[in-house]
This record gives sequence, C-alpha cells and structure tokens, in this order.
Amino acid sequence: MREGLVLTPAAEQNLDVIRAWFQQLGAGRTSARRLARLLSALDGLVDYPHRGRRLGTGPIRIATIERHRIIYAATHSAAGNTIIILRILGPGQNT
Repeated sequence: MREGLVLTPAAEQNLDVIRAWFQQLGAGRTSARRLARLLSALDGLVDYPHRGRRLGTGPIRIATIERHRIIYAATHSAAGNTIIILRILGPGQNT
C-alpha cells in the first residue's frame, strides 16, 4: 500500500479475506489478475480520489472494482490526498 492510503481495521480484515479467496489453491491466473487490479485500484484512489460516486452529502464515496465495492473517505491537504478505506465488500456482501 502506498503513502496516503489508510485502511481501517475492518477494511484490513476485508482485504485479508479477499486475498485468501483469490490466492486459494487452484485459483489460477484470472484470480491473480483480479487481485492485482483491485490492489492497484486502491493505490490509484490516492491520485484520483473522486473516482467513486459520493454517498449523500458527506465525504464518503464508493467505487466498484472487480465486482468489489470500496467504501472510502478522501481528505485533501497541501501535502496531498489521504484516502481512508472504510470497507471493501465482495460481490453480494452488504456488511
């Protein structure tokens, strides 16, 4: 993970489960590519914080990558963007 990207404990747990799923025995190259694209997209939010759509009027946004919903908040300062990943929900996952 790159500088400017912060994962909450819940998001870290979500990512651990996603990694385990994509890296399980027999998952194959497609799973490896999907995981790589998901991780790259997380890093890319630092450069493109408005990629996701806004939820309501607050700072919370949601982006869909590889059928996973990334729920995050973006803050801006003179030092750059900080992206706080709140949750990473898999397909069919609501909480």
